[in-house]
Amino acid sequence: MGRIYYATNRNPDNPTAPTSFGTDFNGPEPGNLTFGIADVNSPPGHDDKGLPIEAPTAGDVTLSDPSPGDFSPAAKQAIINGSAHLILSVHGFQYHFWDSVTRADYLARWFNEGTFPNPSSMVMFGWPSAGELSEYPRDWEYSTKSGPALAQMLIKLQPLVAAFRAQQGAAGHVTLLAHSMGNHVVDQAMAALAPTAPWTYDRIILAAADEGRNELTPPGNLAAARTLADRVYVYYNNQDVALTASLAAYHQLDVRLGIDGPPNKDDFRGFNVTFVNASAAGVGNWENSYDSEGHQYYRMIQEVRNDICAVMRGTADDQIPNRVYRDDPKYDWENYWRINTMTTLSPPDTKHK
Repeated sequence: MGRIYYATNRNPDNPTAPTSFGTDFNGPEPGNLTFGIADVNSPPGHDDKGLPIEAPTAGDVTLSDPSPGDFSPAAKQAIINGSAHLILSVHGFQYHFWDSVTRADYLARWFNEGTFPNPSSMVMFGWPSAGELSEYPRDWEYSTKSGPALAQMLIKLQPLVAAFRAQQGAAGHVTLLAHSMGNHVVDQAMAALAPTAPWTYDRIILAAADEGRNELTPPGNLAAARTLADRVYVYYNNQDVALTASLAAYHQLDVRLGIDGPPNKDDFRGFNVTFVNASAAGVGNWENSYDSEGHQYYRMIQEVRNDICAVMRGTADDQIPNRVYRDDPKYDWENYWRINTMTTLSPPDTKHK
């Protein structure tokens, strides 16, 4: 049984004792926040390729301890006294509430394995995605409008993070992890936060970001993330089919940050931003049945997982194995780490999110 701490601006099925949440806002936009605990009845063990088995149905999720506006004192204390790594996860496009919880549970188990295991307490922010592949424009609209709700959550978490650090000491690490369209929610949250928001996170990880490639450069909203974290990491894949389709169909050919990072990586030299190119890690290769869209490598490719886990643990970039640094002074688009070619296969991607 896995435990996820959640916050959501989705509409509850029961305001006082929710058993699930819907696909709209909880009240007027951007929605009122509900905090609580989700226990996930995860299938034990791993599949035939060595990955944790994800809980398959809404019935595998049980909610408790709902609290409007903030975690309950009991939930806070459990987080403070829990694992030495606190991860806040923001999901991407095409999620119902229940499978955003089961995905967070999967990630918690996935990140606790491999070369750099990270036992963690996982906090998930669930915004009101429609959970349907055909609803991309609608999800983009709702992710945009959910930014202020995530900003409210980040503000609420600041005292909790401070108490967590005080309890955990030097062993404690705090990471904000966003995937795909979840990066757009973070982008919009940065716009809603005060410019002087205090440093909170050891690492902010932007994986497969469905966001414009210039948003890390002022006046782009994501530039503010650099003030919230000791270091920001951008994971991208030149073969990301999902993001290529996104820019072609919905974003007027505005290249996505998750395809090749920003065009001017040299300009970030000396700043607290690291770019990690996962293109060589076997992702998006149509000859293989794993992650054929090249968009789920952060949760399906073991070499990428190991890299992310080393980052979350605070390992210096030049001490992380299976990497090579690329920086040809002739090109302003170099200044990145490349993960080497993968050595193990992962199973087919069954959820294109």
